[in-house]
Amino acid sequence: MKLLKNEKLYSGLRLGYIIVVILYSLARQNITALQPYLMGDILNLAVIGIAVLLVFWDAVIFRNIWKTKYIWLLAVFGVLTVISSLAGFRYGYIENIKAIANLFIQFCLLYVVSVKKSSEDIKKELRIIADCVGAVWFVAVLVSVFMYFADISYTQNRYLWGETTEIVQGFVHTHFGHVVMRLWGIFVDPNFASAICIVLICLSLFVIFNPKNKAEKIFHTVNIVFQYLYIVLSNSRMGLLILCLTSFAAAWYYVFIFIGKKKLHFILREIISVILALTFAATCYLSVQLTKTVLPYVRYGIELAVSSDKAATEEKATREESLSTPENTPGKMNSSSADNTPAVEKLDRQDVVTKSDVSNGRFNLWKEGLVTVFRGNELFGVGPRNYHAVAEEVDPGTRISTGYSIHNSFVELLMGNGITGTLVMLLFLALAASEAVKARYINPGNARAAGMLMAGVLSLLACGMFIACLFYTLSGAAVIMFVLLGYGVRLCSCNEAE
Repeated sequence: MKLLKNEKLYSGLRLGYIIVVILYSLARQNITALQPYLMGDILNLAVIGIAVLLVFWDAVIFRNIWKTKYIWLLAVFGVLTVISSLAGFRYGYIENIKAIANLFIQFCLLYVVSVKKSSEDIKKELRIIADCVGAVWFVAVLVSVFMYFADISYTQNRYLWGETTEIVQGFVHTHFGHVVMRLWGIFVDPNFASAICIVLICLSLFVIFNPKNKAEKIFHTVNIVFQYLYIVLSNSRMGLLILCLTSFAAAWYYVFIFIGKKKLHFILREIISVILALTFAATCYLSVQLTKTVLPYVRYGIELAVSSDKAATEEKATREESLSTPENTPGKMNSSSADNTPAVEKLDRQDVVTKSDVSNGRFNLWKEGLVTVFRGNELFGVGPRNYHAVAEEVDPGTRISTGYSIHNSFVELLMGNGITGTLVMLLFLALAASEAVKARYINPGNARAAGMLMAGVLSLLACGMFIACLFYTLSGAAVIMFVLLGYGVRLCSCNEAE
């Protein structure tokens, strides 16, 4: 019993669980080579089972869950999700039960942070998370960036739920008949990977602002460089949009805090913050375009050096062979007339230039979801995982009826929970964001740390506008979002004196 009352032990196990689940969910969702090993039901049951034990431990002994800010809204959302699942029971229930289990982990464990923790305790735990997750993702990004400079591309079998599909990897020149010039690397989806890179940049900046030692600061500085390189090379329009949006929000947030010591008028500080934030966002956009222009020439230089060395080696070998072959006259060499000099390949996406639909079909998917599923189920929705079955019944000719993802977390939320659940979740997110905004004005000390966490959350929310990855699922985006929300809200609530 004494061991169960050891809150330090509980905090350590919870922190370890969070790190493992973040890495597990990221690898399971977006690292192609690891997916076959991480899709089993046994691993899912283990993740859920350990979470249940930790939640029960906290709820009975430490009772942090009952004292967490805005937890009541998440509880209401959970109840509404059960109601929605019961309303759509005839369409299926197994997947809905899994979705509710995922929400339980996110709400009751990942979001809940001990009310006894000081701001320094929270920063320490966040540094550990940033170090561990950042190191693993850094390696994945490093391998992927190398694939661009080495011009490596291939297809790999992807085994998911008993089905086998081929997915492109490395640096991809053409995809589905279109010139794309995009870096997939070792990831399933470069769009999602670029969004995670932006979140890792936010976490690295958090560590740089609150470093433990010089080595940690150096690593995260290097990490930012490589995360940025992947964002550029992924050629993701979504990634670029999120980067500019996050840059604007972070600059607006921090400029106001940093110029607070100048004793300027409140309105003037806000005006300066907005102007500099717009400037910074524009600078980020231009830097991405400039980097996209420069990197092909860097790769060209590397390829030229490699091809020159290779040509020199082949020429030497040919000369030696020529001299040692009796039928060859002295001074005459056998050589290939083919020109193997590499060409500069610019990072131009012709697949989006030649399409009239700027959304790549996403707008039509959202419309299908709202018309065929949401209409008629406006109040409570059809349940978290029933929209494919409902679409198949209402209009079998739609793409979502054949299993297409809706590609929007908020449309998915409307279909799954209806207006009631959507409003509750949006209210929770708004109140959590308001904590960071309030801290910007009245608690700038902790706001300096919390701001980067909320910037990471904003990146994931923007990602959710294009990928269904934030609700009902234990995806890397959902896990990180609720972890950052929990720590961010708690950090903003700490007294500045702490």
